[in-house]
Amino acid sequence: MLNDVDNVLDTAFCKKESHNGHLHRWKSWGANTPFAPTFDLPIWLDDINQKFVPDLTDAIAENNLGLYKKVWKDYNIFKWEYPVFTKLRASIWQIYNNYMDALELPRESGDSLWIRGWAVALEPGESVPQHCHAYHENTYLSGNISLCQDTVTEYLIPHLSSYYGSWKAQNVPGRLTLFPSWVEHYVQPVAEKRYSIGFDIFDFHTMEFVSNNKNSEDPEQKTILQSIPLA
Repeated sequence: MLNDVDNVLDTAFCKKESHNGHLHRWKSWGANTPFAPTFDLPIWLDDINQKFVPDLTDAIAENNLGLYKKVWKDYNIFKWEYPVFTKLRASIWQIYNNYMDALELPRESGDSLWIRGWAVALEPGESVPQHCHAYHENTYLSGNISLCQDTVTEYLIPHLSSYYGSWKAQNVPGRLTLFPSWVEHYVQPVAEKRYSIGFDIFDFHTMEFVSNNKNSEDPEQKTILQSIPLA
């Protein structure tokens, strides 16, 4: 099983689809009135090569990014000169393709997608507050990669989580979760040091917008412009 956490949202409301348990998807029923809620949230769980995990963890530790909240916008982890990040990018590219195929959506080419990532190092007692990565008209995809054992990331499913709570994704070393960037999520205070990687994938809509509306003083644009092609 790719997600061993007991979730009410998984057992009662998740659309059961195949794809070997990778795809967890919540879709609204057909709307019979103009006021009925509509939503479609597909979350993909997968695993990167376990051999990557020690090298990724060592790279984060060597760069001393414990204060990630202050610096996470200032760099792109995929630009670090460690061979493992090139391999990781290739793995994310393949997982992206599998996700798009499962949703029967057209894939973008590797050179028309861009990626930026950052390290998250939590000390015991620290948490990641509820947040999303983007909620504008050019929003695309984001992901988390766990490098540690025995924590969960909690995701809020539109409308359903208000009544049935968050959907909990089991974090194990090498577990990658891919989701639309607007999805809110958080991590409860951790008991032990926890390393992970977050990333955003941008398509041509975002990059074209930034290109056409360049503002050297805009911190969000500076962050996006650190992105590199996904493949």
